[in-house]
Amino acid sequence: MSTRESMAADKYLQADDHRKYLQFTARQLAPFMRPPPEILWHYTSGDALVRIPEGGTLFSTQIACLNDSTEFTYARNVLFEALDEIKPVNDDDACILEKVLSNRPGGGPITEGRFVTCFSAQADDLSQWRAYSGGENGYAIGFSGESLRLMFSNTDSHLLPVLYDESRQRCLAKELAEATARFFREAAENHRGVRREYIGEEFLQTWSPYLTIFAPLVKHPSFAAEEEWRIVHTFTLQDVAQLLFKQKATLLARHLPLDLRREGRMPLAKVLVGPSRHKEISKVSVGDLLHKLGYNPAIASVSQVPFQST
Repeated sequence: MSTRESMAADKYLQADDHRKYLQFTARQLAPFMRPPPEILWHYTSGDALVRIPEGGTLFSTQIACLNDSTEFTYARNVLFEALDEIKPVNDDDACILEKVLSNRPGGGPITEGRFVTCFSAQADDLSQWRAYSGGENGYAIGFSGESLRLMFSNTDSHLLPVLYDESRQRCLAKELAEATARFFREAAENHRGVRREYIGEEFLQTWSPYLTIFAPLVKHPSFAAEEEWRIVHTFTLQDVAQLLFKQKATLLARHLPLDLRREGRMPLAKVLVGPSRHKEISKVSVGDLLHKLGYNPAIASVSQVPFQST
């Protein structure tokens, strides 16, 4: 739910509450708003390499539907641990936190309104080739980092780096947990004549979109070598018609196409042919594909990682 849609649904919380939540979120996001690397790499398969520049779009994936399902639960657990630590002794204040904690992993499916598209600052990285490029048929599409930042710096979408530092993650979670308790107390105090559970239900619905922007930005420190950046898109009602679905091994995944074209072109900086037996031939093919679509074929190059057949 976007901020606009949440405000339309509110009964007790007012525009001032939304402004307060938005200002808090902006302060917490400020450290993430640093300039991106010159090139951000999207590792993918050959079929996707053809499809992406032809269609001008990249798929974003709903955060709970990512290939690594533990990533979603890791971010939530960091927050829940912080909520446990600051849980107040006052029963009224504890009410709202208990409702949040009741949705901890294992308690049932959670649908969050965040979709992500992933990039790496690492060029020609062996671990990325192994993880995302489909073995011998992999490619890395290099996008201008600054162009992506300018495209996705609005209310519903941002280009942001992933946070791997555990101490910084816990500091962020503590700030979020304390704000959750504080904002609920303020909402309840402003409506003393209303039953607290009613305020609690509306507060959770309203506060959640501000809170969950941080979930895609927290990953386990063991993934730090990826140097990942993400376009984090907030799902809105206008996106419903664009939803795409793909059956994975264990679930039906939700995706949204993100249009990366400006004046008919994507901000392509490089296209790298991954380790393979015939990468020079593939490089020529990539150049012809780029030429056909109006891009500079000279941006095609080949990986320096040696190919090893399995």
